[in-house]
Amino acid sequence: MNSIHLPLVFAPEQTAILRREQNLLAEALEKHGALDAVHLARLRAALTEALDSQPARVLSLERLRDDARVRQHTLHLTLADANDTLLNLPWHVVAEGCPNLLVSKGLPLRGRTDLDVFTPDLPLPLKVLVMVAAPDHSGAGRLDYEAEEKIILDALAPLMRSREVEVDFTDDGSLDSLRRALAA
Repeated sequence: MNSIHLPLVFAPEQTAILRREQNLLAEALEKHGALDAVHLARLRAALTEALDSQPARVLSLERLRDDARVRQHTLHLTLADANDTLLNLPWHVVAEGCPNLLVSKGLPLRGRTDLDVFTPDLPLPLKVLVMVAAPDHSGAGRLDYEAEEKIILDALAPLMRSREVEVDFTDDGSLDSLRRALAA
């Protein structure tokens, strides 16, 4: 597998375009729960253009997709500014229709970069704080907090046993409870 690390750097105009697409994406998901085909195509084009405009890019995305027909590639995206939310965009849509191209994003990788071995470049254990909240406490729409917590604990159990992850839950779904847990 060929791994390519691409640190993303955006010009102000590109940042504005991506932020607009991010806002349109959030609006579409909040109003309709999905994207329409026109918006998805526009979002894919904006993300592709953003990747192709990177100063550190190795190949154009089109050439990378073509090469991925014969061998596997991982394109790992990171942002210099960890507080920037542009990495939250669905960058994987640029690889749709290309099963040998994986787009990953986030933490820098250390050591091997194949999918079986992901080692975050951070000290362990990773501390996970979970807050389950529902705005409506009425009967029929009641959220099953216990079931939600069990799903999370079951999914993270192997990492908790190896002490790579610690999981903590807030007392309730209030902002005060979240503040107390973060302070602790």
